[in-house]
Amino acid sequence: MALSTIGTNSLADNAVVSSKITDATIATGDIANSAVTLAKTSGVAITEADQWRVTTNFANSSNGSSEVVASNWERADTEFDKIGTGLSESSGIFSFPSTGIYVISAIASYYPDAANSGVQLQIRFSTGGSYDTRAIALSGAAAADRPEAVSCQTYIDVVNNSTYKFAIYTAGTTASNFWRCATDRQQFGFTCIRLGDT
Repeated sequence: MALSTIGTNSLADNAVVSSKITDATIATGDIANSAVTLAKTSGVAITEADQWRVTTNFANSSNGSSEVVASNWERADTEFDKIGTGLSESSGIFSFPSTGIYVISAIASYYPDAANSGVQLQIRFSTGGSYDTRAIALSGAAAADRPEAVSCQTYIDVVNNSTYKFAIYTAGTTASNFWRCATDRQQFGFTCIRLGDT
């Protein structure tokens, strides 16, 4: 028989939990652990969350061309711990630990070389072939040497984590623009969270 109340706190409003917590659970005194287990198995809990950043300032090597950010990536390590297995990275290409629906949010700071110089921040995906843009942020600086920032976000349904991958790309109207990075904060980087099953 499902338990409907504990003291003055009613569990009847939560049909899922109340239908799963039984008299046997009360006998073992394990209500909290049962609720956590239920949340995880029902897809309520976040099972994967990860955050990465670039540690060293860099500039685009050519004017106008999009380039993958291939080096100096690190997993965040300041008051941070990933949830789950986490992403894997090789030369700026990121692989997913499992299938599912993911949201990726990227942010980047830069110093423009001159007024009206522009930059792009892109999140690109591959299902096994070329990398296609799925999110893009554009910025045109109003003045030289004034810090600017861009951000973009996208969702992706990862139906095959063996072939689905993503990368962060940048572009600039001048190679003298440079992207500002850091080792102790998210100045250029992204957060990736698995929201649920595919």
